[in-house]
Amino acid sequence: MLDRFRERRNRAAGRAPGRPPRDRVVFVVSGGGVLGAVQVGMLRELEAAGVRADAVIGCSVGSLNAAMYASGTDAACSIERLSALWVSLQGRDLFPSSSFSVVSKVLRGEQYLHSSLGLTRMIEGWLEPERFDQLRIPLRVVATDVDAGTEVVFAAGPLKPALLASCAIPGVYPIVEHGGLRLIDGGTVNTAPLSHADWPDTHAYLLHAGGRIGHKELRGQLDVLTRAFAIARSVRLDVDLERLGDRVTPISVTDIDVSPSDMSHTRTLIELGAAAARRVLDDRAPTPTEEPRRLA
Repeated sequence: MLDRFRERRNRAAGRAPGRPPRDRVVFVVSGGGVLGAVQVGMLRELEAAGVRADAVIGCSVGSLNAAMYASGTDAACSIERLSALWVSLQGRDLFPSSSFSVVSKVLRGEQYLHSSLGLTRMIEGWLEPERFDQLRIPLRVVATDVDAGTEVVFAAGPLKPALLASCAIPGVYPIVEHGGLRLIDGGTVNTAPLSHADWPDTHAYLLHAGGRIGHKELRGQLDVLTRAFAIARSVRLDVDLERLGDRVTPISVTDIDVSPSDMSHTRTLIELGAAAARRVLDDRAPTPTEEPRRLA
């Protein structure tokens, strides 16, 4: 569907692909777990093409990438640092619990499998600004109110709790209590928050990372649950793309199959993201992939 919207957008606008038709540019950076590495390559190519955001909106892992992009005094330097940080990451940095500890938590019926200590250390190590108003450009971070089942958008106050909440994968990380609310991963309700970029005289670039629907064999209850959530998120994304029409430029990498804790392919993912961005900016449609590429 992303390719269809890209073609329609360029025909309707009658302009060079990748060139925003309005003055204000917003980057919408989606969730996607370890696939968030592709967004680093996308940001790099957008910067190289002279496309810079006036504001960024992030969800889940995309909130971390968006916050890093919005920090510092220069976009190019922030992207270079973000790339180096991604390459240095290992699975145990984000998922510190041992297999024995995970099994014990399952048997005890605990609400989460991994402590958020590793994620907290990563945020503290990556970001120098501690508050939204210290960022170079405005940032919005999307989380989910686990009690009300609604989106919560943070644009002011301390950065760390907002980012922790946006990245709190249900059942994987603990619920985050912030601002009187109990919060979990924003991707639960809006993994690609284009709805928050629907402002007058604004063009959005969607930096989308996620697995394809319908290719991976379902091998258990968790796979079925994951597929169901992926379908729900995809439906919402399609609705937002339809509504925004030529006011959004989608850049996507959705044909990769990687384990959620496998950080060994980061460099490859970054380059795949860069290639996807170049195809959009050069108006070269990506070649469809019949099966998801499994990075061995």
